[in-house]
Amino acid sequence: MTLAHAALAFHRTRRLSRALRTRADVDRHRQASLKRFLERIVPGVARYAGLKPQALVDLPIVDKAALLADFHRFNRKGVTLAEVRAAL
Repeated sequence: MTLAHAALAFHRTRRLSRALRTRADVDRHRQASLKRFLERIVPGVARYAGLKPQALVDLPIVDKAALLADFHRFNRKGVTLAEVRAAL
C-alpha cells in the first residue's frame, strides 16, 4: 500500500466515523452502498447480464459448484479459476 492509499483510507475512515453516529446512519449508508453495488457493479458481471436487480433477493442463489464451474463469468475482469489457482 502506498502512502497515498493509506492517506485516502485514513480520510475515508475518519469521514465515515463522523457520519455514522447512530444505527439509522449506518443503515442509510449500508442501503446506499448496496444500491450503488446493484446499479453499478452487478450489470458489469457477465453471469448477471440482463438482470436489473433492485435488491439482493432479485439475484439467483448460486451454490459453490455453480460458482466454480462458471467462475470467469462471476468477476468483471473475466479471470478464470485456473488463473487464480496458478497465481496462488
